[in-house]
Amino acid sequence: MKPRRSADELRLMLMGRLREIPDLAGQETDIDRPRSVVWMDPGDGGPNWTVRSVTDRRLYRKDIARIVVDMQLRYDLDE
Repeated sequence: MKPRRSADELRLMLMGRLREIPDLAGQETDIDRPRSVVWMDPGDGGPNWTVRSVTDRRLYRKDIARIVVDMQLRYDLDE
Protein backbone atom coordinates (compact mmCIF):
# COMPACT_ATOMS: atom_id res chain seq x y z
CA MET A 1 0.00 0.00 0.00
CA LYS A 2 1.42 3.35 -1.06
CA PRO A 3 1.25 6.44 1.13
CA ARG A 4 -1.68 8.71 0.25
CA ARG A 5 -1.43 12.44 -0.41
CA SER A 6 -3.98 15.11 -1.25
CA ALA A 7 -4.01 16.61 -4.74
CA ASP A 8 -2.50 19.83 -3.37
CA GLU A 9 0.28 17.93 -1.60
CA LEU A 10 1.11 15.97 -4.76
CA ARG A 11 1.11 19.17 -6.81
CA LEU A 12 3.48 20.91 -4.38
CA MET A 13 5.78 17.89 -4.33
CA LEU A 14 5.84 17.81 -8.13
CA MET A 15 6.53 21.55 -8.30
CA GLY A 16 9.47 21.07 -5.95
CA ARG A 17 10.93 18.38 -8.18
CA LEU A 18 10.46 20.52 -11.30
CA ARG A 19 12.34 23.41 -9.69
CA GLU A 20 15.40 21.15 -9.83
CA ILE A 21 15.36 21.28 -13.66
CA PRO A 22 17.48 24.35 -14.57
CA ASP A 23 16.01 25.08 -18.00
CA LEU A 24 12.47 25.24 -16.59
CA ALA A 25 13.25 28.34 -14.52
CA GLY A 26 10.53 30.91 -15.10
CA GLN A 27 8.44 28.62 -17.32
CA GLU A 28 4.91 27.61 -16.44
CA THR A 29 4.05 23.93 -16.73
CA ASP A 30 0.73 22.10 -16.44
CA ILE A 31 1.69 21.27 -12.85
CA ASP A 32 1.80 24.98 -11.94
CA ARG A 33 -1.89 25.37 -12.71
CA PRO A 34 -4.41 25.05 -9.85
CA ARG A 35 -6.25 21.71 -9.71
CA SER A 36 -3.76 20.14 -12.11
CA VAL A 37 -3.52 16.86 -10.16
CA VAL A 38 -6.71 14.92 -10.77
CA TRP A 39 -8.11 11.48 -9.96
CA MET A 40 -8.21 8.86 -12.70
CA ASP A 41 -9.46 5.30 -12.79
CA PRO A 42 -6.52 3.14 -11.73
CA GLY A 43 -7.71 0.22 -13.82
CA ASP A 44 -5.78 -2.92 -12.95
CA GLY A 45 -3.35 -1.65 -10.32
CA GLY A 46 -2.27 1.53 -12.12
CA PRO A 47 -1.95 5.02 -10.64
CA ASN A 48 -5.13 6.68 -9.38
CA TRP A 49 -4.09 10.21 -10.35
CA THR A 50 -2.58 12.13 -13.22
CA VAL A 51 -1.66 15.68 -14.21
CA ARG A 52 -4.24 17.37 -16.39
CA SER A 53 -2.51 18.32 -19.63
CA VAL A 54 -3.53 21.60 -21.25
CA THR A 55 -0.34 22.58 -23.05
CA ASP A 56 0.48 21.74 -26.63
CA ARG A 57 1.50 18.08 -26.90
CA ARG A 58 4.45 19.15 -29.06
CA LEU A 59 5.95 20.65 -25.90
CA TYR A 60 5.93 17.24 -24.17
CA ARG A 61 9.05 16.69 -22.06
CA LYS A 62 10.27 13.24 -21.09
CA ASP A 63 12.04 14.57 -17.99
CA ILE A 64 8.78 15.95 -16.62
CA ALA A 65 6.91 12.77 -17.54
CA ARG A 66 9.51 10.70 -15.67
CA ILE A 67 9.02 12.81 -12.55
CA VAL A 68 5.24 12.36 -12.72
CA VAL A 69 5.55 8.59 -13.23
CA ASP A 70 8.03 8.34 -10.34
CA MET A 71 5.59 10.16 -8.05
CA GLN A 72 2.69 7.99 -9.26
CA LEU A 73 4.69 4.91 -8.32
CA ARG A 74 5.36 6.31 -4.84
CA TYR A 75 2.03 7.90 -3.87
CA ASP A 76 -1.70 7.43 -4.30
CA LEU A 77 -4.17 10.29 -4.40
CA ASP A 78 -6.19 10.56 -1.20
CA GLU A 79 -9.64 11.03 -2.67
